[in-house]
Amino acid sequence: MSEHAKESLCWTCKHGVCIKEASKELIMPLLESPGPQEVQEAWQRTEEDKMSELLPIDVEREAIKAICFWRPSHVSDAPPILVANVKECSRFAPNE
Repeated sequence: MSEHAKESLCWTCKHGVCIKEASKELIMPLLESPGPQEVQEAWQRTEEDKMSELLPIDVEREAIKAICFWRPSHVSDAPPILVANVKECSRFAPNE
């Protein structure tokens, strides 16, 4: 996928808008049930080692998203269409 929203066909279409979305979240690591060997190793680790395993992890995500507001003339109300970076579209109409 392209890294630039401006490369989407929707960027210049009068029916759509294209954005680069970035999000950042903290995720806690999952704790799995330990096996017999892991239980013994866990007893030997220090409290500091155990706590470092439970620190949240920063996860950053970026995505190019397009929102199309086109609808057929006989449809009076319809929700927008959410899609990824568009390269071809049969409804493309340049901004004027």
